[in-house]
Amino acid sequence: MSIFVSVASYRDPQLVPTVQDCLDKARHPERLRFGICWQHGDDEVLPDWFGGDQFAVVDVDYRESRGSCWARAQLVDLWDDADWFLQLDSHHRFVPGWDEVLHQEYAAAESDQPVITTYAPPFELGEEPPVWQDPMSMLFRGFNSNGMPMFMPQPIADWRQRTRPRRARFLSGHFHFAQRQFLRDVPSDPEIYFGGEEIDLAVRAFTHGYDLFEPSRLVMWHEYGRAYRRKHWDDHLGDGGPAWHERDAETKRHIRTLFDEPHVGRYGFGAARTLEDYERYAGISFRHRKVQDHTRRNHEPPGPPLPDDWPTRVLARRLAVDFELPAASRDGLWALTIHDASGEELHRHHVVPEDLEQPGHLRLEVDLESLEPPTTWRLLLPDGSTSTEGAVDDAMVDLFTRRPTRVRGLVWTAEGERFVATVPGDKRRLELNSSGALLVELADGTRSVREIAAELRVEHDLDDDPSYAILELYESALTAGLVELDRGSGPG
Repeated sequence: MSIFVSVASYRDPQLVPTVQDCLDKARHPERLRFGICWQHGDDEVLPDWFGGDQFAVVDVDYRESRGSCWARAQLVDLWDDADWFLQLDSHHRFVPGWDEVLHQEYAAAESDQPVITTYAPPFELGEEPPVWQDPMSMLFRGFNSNGMPMFMPQPIADWRQRTRPRRARFLSGHFHFAQRQFLRDVPSDPEIYFGGEEIDLAVRAFTHGYDLFEPSRLVMWHEYGRAYRRKHWDDHLGDGGPAWHERDAETKRHIRTLFDEPHVGRYGFGAARTLEDYERYAGISFRHRKVQDHTRRNHEPPGPPLPDDWPTRVLARRLAVDFELPAASRDGLWALTIHDASGEELHRHHVVPEDLEQPGHLRLEVDLESLEPPTTWRLLLPDGSTSTEGAVDDAMVDLFTRRPTRVRGLVWTAEGERFVATVPGDKRRLELNSSGALLVELADGTRSVREIAAELRVEHDLDDDPSYAILELYESALTAGLVELDRGSGPG
């Protein structure tokens, strides 16, 4: 029952300690087979024992490297006779008997084709890994400029009550474990530079019929800091080959094409399920760049059934908060949480000193997206207890439904590259650049802020969603008396 351990290492002095700890902590180290893409400089060497029968090393001058997924792809064919496959980075530490733990987790997963995967909890170099630490889950963090989901690690609070691995939506590039056929069905795509690897693998695995699970126990730790080692993008600035940002831009086009024009193939999707099946399972709409509340809360998938138009009902909202902090909550870290009518948390904002207008007085605007309307807020003390709470008032803004209308009689005067807007009988004047003037002119009362933002994003090929910036301009124009801004009542 051998395990093929795939490790892509880029100029990483932690490669040897990682492999050593992997062997030392395994219950059956003799069953491990290491495939290592060693991307290194002239001053780097490997110990002699890396030449043993358990090792296959692909020797790459770091100047010839084309990125992390390219490096992983070099290892696909190294061990055809292995029974299991484990993908790692080159900066890990392991719990004792980690290989046996993985086999137990795999056997407990409720699936014929499970993949055990997650973000491993962090450890610090030079310190013993924290054995008391909670295992981690992969939490949705937001969409990048290419419309692909991004993730962050989140501790699993209730893991001690678990009796089995929990179903997951996403797949970690630095830790996934499956039977060897996975490497044949879902090999790393060498055209992906770095970003986008994890959602690419997750959707391809799911459409090939694999089910994703996060382990119910601690298996290993991962070093996230990266300050101690060279990064690929530090070295590849365009001297003698494509610059890293050129490869990254090509990756974004490559992945966007796969999701816009799905196809089945070696580096495409599988035929067992569709992209739409994954979206329903994960609670994600790639086209609309929206996620369900169930997904944002990181509850176990799949979520509750929703109508097909659910992405259009996920509203961008802004909550203004302005109140005196209780004396007991003024020291230490605290958080403001927003909840729906059932008490489920929709959003969490960790309060920082910059949020304090003056000592003890909190004033901020919280931006969030949710399907269910927010109804209450809570201020949590550092120990997690509730310090104070209140009801969400009409300061909540639904960007989908607020329709700006410019006032009648608006007059524009050009002053150099600026435009001055005035209203007859009103001495106030507002200076705007050409973009601001255009937005006021677009305020004809027929389209919401979100609809105007969506039109401009497509027309000008903008990477980021401009909705909030546009809303701020309209709110300034409202104060200046140039537009009217209705409150709206939600989508029909």
